[in-house]
Amino acid sequence: MKERERYGIFARWTDLQVRFVDEYIKHRFNATAAASAAGCRGKDLGKVGSRLLAYPHVQQAIERERAKRRSSREDELSYSLLEVVAIQAMADRSSIYRPDFSVRPLSEWTPEQRLLIDSVSHQSTADGKVIATPKLISRKQSQDLLARMVGALRERLEISGDNFSIEVKRVKDRVIAAKQQIEQELDRAKSTKKSD
Repeated sequence: MKERERYGIFARWTDLQVRFVDEYIKHRFNATAAASAAGCRGKDLGKVGSRLLAYPHVQQAIERERAKRRSSREDELSYSLLEVVAIQAMADRSSIYRPDFSVRPLSEWTPEQRLLIDSVSHQSTADGKVIATPKLISRKQSQDLLARMVGALRERLEISGDNFSIEVKRVKDRVIAAKQQIEQELDRAKSTKKSD
């Protein structure tokens, strides 16, 4: 049997080992289910799965696939978080209010506007009704966080010592440009919304 490359690893791979690695990942790291799905037959598939897991190149392949999945999940999570923060920083808040500046019921809010809720306070009226008032997430804080996430706002910590006294300075790079860019995007979004 010749060495061949699978999962970026050169080894004496059998077709069963390759199928087992694929199935092991698909079956959420269950060796018995993976052995069965890979085509193994017999009474004790758990032992077969354990034997397949004992091969160093199979272990390496599984670790590489796990790392890829972790990285992919982290990328998805980062992107999702970036989307939420972008919505919080730039969402149209004006349509949350009626012309008399009272808050519209949550049932009339868009899904994006619901992401703006930081907390909800409840007050009881004299006739026993409970009024829920949402507190919105700060637009400025969301804009600052978004600017940091996309690299438009970098914070650098400078420490200098003088007779054991430490002075800590925060240096913010490109703050004005980032804020102007965000404000321009908001203005564009508002003008587009009005023209629709």
